[in-house]
Amino acid sequence: MSMNGVPRTSLARVFTVPRPGLSFAEYGGGSCRFLLTGESARTYRIDVSTNLLDWSTLGTASLINSPQPFVDSNAANFKRRFYRAVLVP
Repeated sequence: MSMNGVPRTSLARVFTVPRPGLSFAEYGGGSCRFLLTGESARTYRIDVSTNLLDWSTLGTASLINSPQPFVDSNAANFKRRFYRAVLVP
């Protein structure tokens, strides 16, 4: 059996709503700009980390029928930054 072209032997995870995602849009002036995608009419928390273990909240964004831009104006102060979008219940 396969799911979306990926072979599966016994279990597959199926999402019925769009998963949140951040796609890199641009870097300039020390800021990183992203586009947040996910389920419309929902609020997402944007978290940031320098080591993938310790996360802090950068801010929140609400989606209304289209990708929402999100800017990290502090990105230039770090050698490496990781981002994640988390649905706020």
